[in-house]
Amino acid sequence: GKVLLLSDEIAVSGCTIDGESMKKTEPDMTISVSDMEYGENAVITATLPSSATGKVTFTLYKANTLVSNVTEDIASGIASHDFGKLKLGTYRIDAAYGGGSSYLETSKSQTFTVMAKVIIEENVPAGSDVNVYMSLDKITDTILIKVDGRVADVLDINDGIVNQSIKTTRYTPGNHVVTFSYDGNKFDESGLKGEYSMYLAEEEIPVPKEIDVKEDEFLSLPMPINATGNLTTT
Repeated sequence: GKVLLLSDEIAVSGCTIDGESMKKTEPDMTISVSDMEYGENAVITATLPSSATGKVTFTLYKANTLVSNVTEDIASGIASHDFGKLKLGTYRIDAAYGGGSSYLETSKSQTFTVMAKVIIEENVPAGSDVNVYMSLDKITDTILIKVDGRVADVLDINDGIVNQSIKTTRYTPGNHVVTFSYDGNKFDESGLKGEYSMYLAEEEIPVPKEIDVKEDEFLSLPMPINATGNLTTT
C-alpha cells in the first residue's frame, strides 16, 4: 500500500506543531546538601529551571546500602525531601528527574557526611581541665581524643553522649587542634573526621600590690600549673 505524508517535517526529540519543532532539552539540576552534625534533619533539595514540571526521585545510600527511596513533586522548579535524623557516616544521594513537557530526564549524585556534634569548652586557662561534650549514635563504648595529633585521653560514650574533662597540663597557651579516632564497629568512624579547636588562655599571675618580706624570709607567689623556668622580681 501507500503511505500518505501529511507533512514533510519531522520533529527530533519532540513533536511538530504548525511546522515548528518543540524540541526538549536537558535541564540544569543541582542538589543542595552539605555535611551536617548528628541530630540535624537531612533535608535534600533538587533545583531545576522554574518552568520544569514532573517529579524527582531521591535515593539515599550508606556504604552502597539502600537507606530510603522516595519521589517528590516539583513546584516552581524545586523538589525536596526530609530524611530525618541520620546515623553517623558518609551517605550518597541520587536525584533522578523523570522529565516533563519541556525537559528531558536527568540525574545527579552527591555525597555528604553526618558528623558527631562536638562542643569543647572555650578560653580555659592553660593547665586547667577542659570539658568535652559529644553527641553521636546511641551506643556505649570508648573513643580516643587527640590533641595536636597525639592521644590525650580516652573518652567514655554513654548512650551516645560524651561529657568528660581532659587535663591540659602538658599544653602551652594558644590554639590546639583536636581530633577523635575510633577502632570499634558500633558506628561509622567517618562521622569523626572533623578537626576542632581548643584554645587555652594565658593564666595571669596574681601579684599583691604590697608585699612585706622580712629579712631571711622567702617570697611565695602562686603560678600556673604548667609553668616552668625562672621568675624575676624587682
